[in-house]
Amino acid sequence: MTPTPDIAKRISEIMTDMAKEQEELEAISLFIDNIEQASFRQMSGSASSARNRRKKSKVLSTEEGKSIEEEKEDYERRRVEKQEKIRLMWLKINQLQEEAKKI
Repeated sequence: MTPTPDIAKRISEIMTDMAKEQEELEAISLFIDNIEQASFRQMSGSASSARNRRKKSKVLSTEEGKSIEEEKEDYERRRVEKQEKIRLMWLKINQLQEEAKKI
């Protein structure tokens, strides 16, 4: 069956929202990768001993005063939230498609 105009419109709206969420998810993932690479380069390039590298990793911080590790954890949390939001959108689309089949 072809979805009703209302259901088709809702599916289209959800797909548009999902595309935006996916873009944000990709940006977050890229940012996390960049944090990891920058942190690694800075630690390995500026310290020769393991102890100095460990000290350095605790000192590195962002403008907000968060350590690099705290910032990374914050973005990891945001990534998980985005993934869950996208998963729920797919579930809603599937639900609407099933609803359209019944009509």
